[in-house]
Parts: sequence; C-alpha cells; structure tokens
Amino acid sequence: MSEPVGVIYSDAEDDKCIAVTVTLTTNVPIEIPDGWTKVGYSTYEKVYMENTEENVELVGLNGVDGESVHIVVDMIVCEEGEKPEPPTPKPKPELESVKSPNTGIGKVLSLVILGEVAFIVAGVAVFFKLKDV
Repeated sequence: MSEPVGVIYSDAEDDKCIAVTVTLTTNVPIEIPDGWTKVGYSTYEKVYMENTEENVELVGLNGVDGESVHIVVDMIVCEEGEKPEPPTPKPKPELESVKSPNTGIGKVLSLVILGEVAFIVAGVAVFFKLKDV
C-alpha cells in the first residue's frame, strides 16, 4: 500500500467572522488525526473557530507514515469580543438508483467525473445519482 498524501480544501470567506471548515482528502484511508472527523472513505473535516497554523501528520491505516499537510487558517476576521459564526451544516445527500444501458468501466469513470456515485459489485456496475434535498 502506498504512503498517504493529502489535499486540503477550505470553505473560507475572506475577512468574515465565520468559522472555517477545512476538508482533507487523502489517496488512502488514514488514522483520523486529532480534532478531525471522518466524513467519507478517505475524507476528513475540521472546523476552525480561530486563525491557526498547524501541520497534520498523515499515517495510513497500515502504519505507513505519509507526508505532513500544512494548514494555515488566517481569514477569520472578527471585531473585538465577537465570536465567529459556526459553519452552516451541509445536508447529507440521499441516493437514488439509476438504471444505465452502458455498464462498462468507461461509464463508471464518466459518472464519477460528473459527481455521481458508482460502484462495481461482482462485476456489475451499480450506479447511484445524488438526489437534491
């Protein structure tokens, strides 16, 4: 198994008094870092209520040490005595089964690229479309 590497994304709005949610996506599942929540197969989130700088060490479930991800949150700007608003919770999508005449691997890849969910179960492609909630 390869060593874990990660990419981060933030929902931050510059110069606002709003907490920042940082999302870490890794190439393989990792041991959940302190203060982070696992939200997907290899996706983790952490909410920052104040400006912070930290390194997150990535360790694979097999114990292999990966790279360190450097995180800088410096866009929370509040007036004196003001606390940041908590982030708006994201709704969990519902799954809706979709039948497809093309069950080849090319279709699976195209569905993943389009943001839909696809699985291959026992050689049969199973597709799910995320429903609006």
